Amino acid sequence: MVSIIIPAYNSEQYIGRCLKSVMAQTYVDIEIIVINDGSTDNTECVINELSIMDDRIKCYTIDNSGASVARNIGLQKAKGTYLFFVDSDDYIRENAIEVLVNKIECNKADVVCMGHTKVYENKIEEYSFPWDDDNTYSSEFAIRHILNFNIKGYICDKFYRRDLWNELGLEFERGRFCEDWPIITNYIGNCKTVSFVNEPLYFYVQHEESRIHTSSIRVISDYDYAVNVILQYQFLNDQTANTVNAFKTNAYLEIIHELSKISFRSNSNVYEMVNEYNLPSYQLALKEVLINTDISFSNKIKYALWKMGLYEIIKKIFKK
Repeated sequence: MVSIIIPAYNSEQYIGRCLKSVMAQTYVDIEIIVINDGSTDNTECVINELSIMDDRIKCYTIDNSGASVARNIGLQKAKGTYLFFVDSDDYIRENAIEVLVNKIECNKADVVCMGHTKVYENKIEEYSFPWDDDNTYSSEFAIRHILNFNIKGYICDKFYRRDLWNELGLEFERGRFCEDWPIITNYIGNCKTVSFVNEPLYFYVQHEESRIHTSSIRVISDYDYAVNVILQYQFLNDQTANTVNAFKTNAYLEIIHELSKISFRSNSNVYEMVNEYNLPSYQLALKEVLINTDISFSNKIKYALWKMGLYEIIKKIFKK
C-alpha cells in the first residue's frame, strides 16, 4: 500500500482537483491522508464531500500549525509500505503511483526521483534529469546532483520507503521554509540505491499566493539555515571538495539574488543588508571559487563581481 500525505490550508480552490487526481490513480492500493491544517474557508467541506465518494480518503483536522506539523501527523497515521507527498494546490498524473511502485520494486531502490512540470498561468515548464532513467544509481551519485541542483530540493517529486524513513527518524522541522531540503538530502544520503523516472509525473501549480514565490528575509534566512544543516551531514565527506564548495557558492549566489530582489523593491543597499542580517552566513575566498572546475563560468563572474563590490553590475545580472 502507498500512503499519500496531503497537508491542506485554505485550499478550497485547488484541493478538489488535487484529490481527484489522486483518486483517479490506476494503482488503487492507496490511502489518502489529508491533514486539514485549521483552514478557515471551505477546504474541509470539499474534502468531506469527496471522502463520501472514496473511503480511501481520511481527513484529520488540526489547529493551524503549518505544513511541517501537518506532514508529521500524516506520517504518524501512515500505514503503507511507501510514502508520497502531494501539496494541496498541485496534482499528479493518472498513472503516477503505478509507475513509481513498478520502478521502486523492479529496481529494489530506496527512493525514486521523478520529473515534474511547473504549471504557470500562461505556460508550463517540464523538468527531467540529464541522465538515463533505466539504470539505478548510488546515493553518492544522487547527493552530488543534489549539491549541484540537478536534483531539486522538493519533497513531492520523490517516492520513499516508509521503513527507511522511520528508521532514520525523520521529521519536518516546524515553522521553517525550505524544511524539506535537508530531509530529502538526509534520506537520499542514507539510501543504497536511487532510481529515476524522467517522465513528469508531478505538477507544481505556480500562483501568486504560493509561498514558494515569497521573497523575504525570513525565507532567505531559512534557506541559509537549510544549507548549513546539509553541510553538517557526514556523508558529504564522500564528495569532492570541489563539489561541496560549488554547492556553497551556488547557494550563496542564490541568497544574494533573493536579497537583491528585496533591495530593489525597498531602494536599499544589498551590501548593507548582507551585513545587517549576516546572510549568507558563510562564504569562500574568491580564488577558491575561480579555480573550482565544478562552478560554472557565469557563477564565477557573478561571485567575482560581488566580491569586488560592483553592485550595479550585479543588479543587471540578477534582475529578472
